Amino acid sequence: AHLVLRLITERNLRIEQLLVVTFTDAAAAELQDRIGRRLDLALQGLTQIENDQVPSDADPVLRAWLERHGADGNRRREIASCLLTALDSLEKADITTIHGFCHRTLRRLSLQSGAVMDPDLETDNADLCHEVAHDYWQQQVLSLDPEDVKGLQMAQLSPETLSEALRRLDGDSGVRIDPGNDPPDPNAPLKEQFESWIEQRWLSAKKQWQENGDELETALCAAAADWRSRGCSSNRTTPYSPKPRTQRASALSDWMRQAGLATPAGRSNDTQIARIRYGYVRKQPLLGGYFHPGTFSRVARACGEAQPRLPCPQTMEAIAALWDGPSEQVWRHALISGAAALKERRNRRGVIGFSGLLDALDPASQSEEQQQRWISELRRRYRVALIDEFQDTDPLQWRLLRTAFATGTSHLLLMVGDPKQAIYRFRGGDLNTYREARQQADRIDALLDNYRTTPPLMLGLNQLMATGLELSRLEVPALDAKSSAQPLAGPDGPEPLQVLNLPESGETSIASKTVLEDLLPRLVAGVSSELMHRHAELSPADLCVLVSRHRQAEAIRAQLAAIGLPSRLVSRGDVFNSAA
Repeated sequence: AHLVLRLITERNLRIEQLLVVTFTDAAAAELQDRIGRRLDLALQGLTQIENDQVPSDADPVLRAWLERHGADGNRRREIASCLLTALDSLEKADITTIHGFCHRTLRRLSLQSGAVMDPDLETDNADLCHEVAHDYWQQQVLSLDPEDVKGLQMAQLSPETLSEALRRLDGDSGVRIDPGNDPPDPNAPLKEQFESWIEQRWLSAKKQWQENGDELETALCAAAADWRSRGCSSNRTTPYSPKPRTQRASALSDWMRQAGLATPAGRSNDTQIARIRYGYVRKQPLLGGYFHPGTFSRVARACGEAQPRLPCPQTMEAIAALWDGPSEQVWRHALISGAAALKERRNRRGVIGFSGLLDALDPASQSEEQQQRWISELRRRYRVALIDEFQDTDPLQWRLLRTAFATGTSHLLLMVGDPKQAIYRFRGGDLNTYREARQQADRIDALLDNYRTTPPLMLGLNQLMATGLELSRLEVPALDAKSSAQPLAGPDGPEPLQVLNLPESGETSIASKTVLEDLLPRLVAGVSSELMHRHAELSPADLCVLVSRHRQAEAIRAQLAAIGLPSRLVSRGDVFNSAA
């Protein structure tokens, strides 16, 4: 808001020449309100200076601005005139979301060209995705053999899951479907292709099994023996055992022989090409639950292997291809066909979705002539683009903003973002986009003053975050606490931030989130007990434990009871929804 004030008064820009983009409609409305209040507060401050008064409710940043620009009477009146004009025009200002910006741009382009570029905006794609998914199911999936349909259903494909997947795909303009090594033809019927997909994978898995099945079973038993020798319990290594009671390899061999008895009509028995049905495959638990590489890798990680190595990898991958491959191919066919159907039906109805707004202005999908037309219009209209929450910008949005505003010296593109707060990966927001923009920026300013945190807590947080976010490869600079709030003090001053040292080996090694969650109640009870012994004046009612889920609260309460500390569950709800 203060940048908008400075651009209007120091650079003599009209508020209509500024594009201010944030992430949600609610944030855009709040930002417009804040900008209006900032301009109004500056105007009041100038008036007070005119009357030899000191502005009382101005923050330090605004007070410094008033001191710099309010001394000269002529300059005061000139600035006041700019502010009055800006406040009168505030409703016309483009303070909006990225989708709102695209929609306005398309509408303005359509008015200039007379083209049909102003379709109605579809704000909810649920009904259309539901319609396309059910039509695909009826026309394509139900044309398959009933046993194949059963197999797809067992692989979690249904009209409902397809509809939800289409919604997610349709809402993220940056996502494209990986066609895989054997790309489906979305224009050809599913039935013609499905027979080939499952037949190829069946023959490959059968051949690999005949050559290496016994060896794979022996290797899995050896792996289970190795895990047990390193202290993993039988519960952890399930379903693998050093000495299994049943011979799973011979059981799977018998099943393959029975499943492969039938041959298609018109082919000689010598070819041994069986028309296996996907339902038969998905009903065989040994394929998905024992010899599948996913099952093996999950157990290996639970037993401490960070990067599991598959025994007989070609055989296990052929089994995975038989188990997962046909359904994955159907998913690809369905999503590619569904996305095309969504686009075609919207065109017929004269509507456009949120991702369609971005696609319509995507520089990568346009000719140079088309690009020039809308880029010239944007550059003529806006001199400055201020982008908030930039860490959640997707690659397409960045391509659009960069092409329009970052290629010359006559425009300012300013992006504000905190990579630690990137939370919209599921909608295309990508840290790599933030990193790319940061590398290309002419200037980087760090916001290092924190106005919400007390000095003792800030000190602890700075120490905790000093190593940065290692998995995301992000540095976290130390911040200065500027809050005037006083920290809560315990009997001997504030309790220090505690970093708990977790065990690294044996039965309690942290192999998964579940193991950690099982361990935390004991750690919390230990810390609570230690506090009570160290501070005799404390009572159990002086301690508060906050958790994410009610089940965690019950587990901690049981552990506290085991060491003799009474406790009570305050609420099944969310503390942030309470009066407190």
